[in-house]
Amino acid sequence: MTTPPADTARRPTQGATATGPTRDQSLDLARGWAMLLVVFGHVLRGVFTAGLVPAELAGGLRAVDRVVYLTHLPVFAWVSGLLMTRPVRQRGARAYLLPRLADFAYLYLLWTLLQGGLEVATSSVKNNPVTWLDVVNIFVPIGHLWFLPTLALGTVLGVSALSGRPRLVAGVSIVVGLAAWGHEDQIMFAGGALLPFFVLGALCGYERWARVAGRLLDRPAVAVAVLVAAAGLIVVLSPWALPPTSTGPAYGPTSVLLGVLCSVLAVLVVLLLAGAIARRWQLDWFARLGRDSLPIYLAHIAFAAGVRVVLLRLGVTDVWLHLVAGTAAGIGGPLLLTTLLGKPLWWLFRRPRWGSAQ
Repeated sequence: MTTPPADTARRPTQGATATGPTRDQSLDLARGWAMLLVVFGHVLRGVFTAGLVPAELAGGLRAVDRVVYLTHLPVFAWVSGLLMTRPVRQRGARAYLLPRLADFAYLYLLWTLLQGGLEVATSSVKNNPVTWLDVVNIFVPIGHLWFLPTLALGTVLGVSALSGRPRLVAGVSIVVGLAAWGHEDQIMFAGGALLPFFVLGALCGYERWARVAGRLLDRPAVAVAVLVAAAGLIVVLSPWALPPTSTGPAYGPTSVLLGVLCSVLAVLVVLLLAGAIARRWQLDWFARLGRDSLPIYLAHIAFAAGVRVVLLRLGVTDVWLHLVAGTAAGIGGPLLLTTLLGKPLWWLFRRPRWGSAQ
């Protein structure tokens, strides 16, 4: 997920100008796909909660839900790790880390107030009402905002691994990740299962990943075989695989290990597909989902849930219409917000830099 100011992944490409190489669109495409899955996953769970899923579709949609949750946040964590390496080495750990922690803290507190206020205002139509006491208890995140503290912790560990004792930090993150895998606790730093993706992504680094992926994509037949095998394994194993930040099959060593394997394969599939697409087409419209992943993540719940409420008030209960309309609103609403009101409302998605021009 892009953090303000956005990290830019760059690679030497044909046609790069003398001023510098061009931006690698593949990482934006990967984050864009992951963000689309995040929004769709929340909309899907919303229609389940609202009782809109017919019995004959429940099994299939729960299988889709499991694959979605095995994929989206591991992709974000891995890409975030990849993007740490170069700026940490160029600027130093302190110069890179402190502004980002300040960004995360600002956005977490601001959106806890905004999202919490909206939850309080709509409590009369909720099964689980939210009070202002819930809002001010910042140690229990409101809804999807739990990912911001996890993002901050993952950044700290990734920078620590790059600054010294990489094996120790990587080992600790793996132990914590395995212990936290499959838990869906609504507490701060609940996403401990994602920490290995941050740390190992940082230790891999963008340049190394780009070389490995590039060599594989230079051999289309091998790349296709890898993608088909990885996707096939995910489909076959996912019924018994436990997603990292969600409940699923019965908790146990087998379901955890299968979950880890499926998430690793899902990251591989998404990034390789994004790399292959970026080589052939310039999908700037879709890459924007990756570039603007932070505003979309922060604001999508309000738009998606709002559409569901409106459709229900109109008597619309078709599950497919809810899924399409909710996902479109969750993506399009924040993008429209940033496009039309980006200047006056910049502070919604970016921490003020006092004393500097915005």
